[in-house]
Amino acid sequence: MSGWHVSAQGALEQIDDLNKRIAALSEESARAELGKLGAASFIRWFLAARPRPISPLSAMTVEDYIKQMLAMGWGRAEAERAFPGHPGLREAPSGPARGAEVRSDR
Repeated sequence: MSGWHVSAQGALEQIDDLNKRIAALSEESARAELGKLGAASFIRWFLAARPRPISPLSAMTVEDYIKQMLAMGWGRAEAERAFPGHPGLREAPSGPARGAEVRSDR
């Protein structure tokens, strides 16, 4: 998606009309079955509009994954590692760290 490809001789070459190439890939992969292993399924997932599932083999969206991890109480660090800076993490309170003592006498 950078606008470059490696030629048969191993040199980097700029792709002419990148948008046309992406549109062609999108059209070619549109019939690929989601959730199945394969290049066409991966391309379909990669080019899909957001929100999209967290991976080509999942039906869970990023938003649902973050909500689930935060609901567990201990999954925030994993959600931040997987999706740093995601708006769903900025809006959610962090709460006390796992195992932290919460004092109510203050």
